[in-house]
Amino acid sequence: RSISCFRLLASLPYMSILPGDVAAMRSADAIKSILEEQSRSQRSLAIDLGLTPQALDQRLKSKTMKVETLCQTAAQLNYSVKLVPNNGGESIEIEG
Repeated sequence: RSISCFRLLASLPYMSILPGDVAAMRSADAIKSILEEQSRSQRSLAIDLGLTPQALDQRLKSKTMKVETLCQTAAQLNYSVKLVPNNGGESIEIEG
């Protein structure tokens, strides 16, 4: 599975979730969607990331998320972050 970014912005707020239907959403919304899909709580993710539940909640409420933070969070959910060119060329995986 991968999270591919439509645009690489400093905050990286938009992405699409593949496979399946492609939908643009903020990174925090994508993480929440994955948690729901996996029937997993934000608390369990926070613990796996070494954060308090409050700290993770604060990250998810923020309008922006650092690429490194997104990569680390995605990895805990068994996802990876990739840049995918609009022309269908080869993607580049981003490591956190």
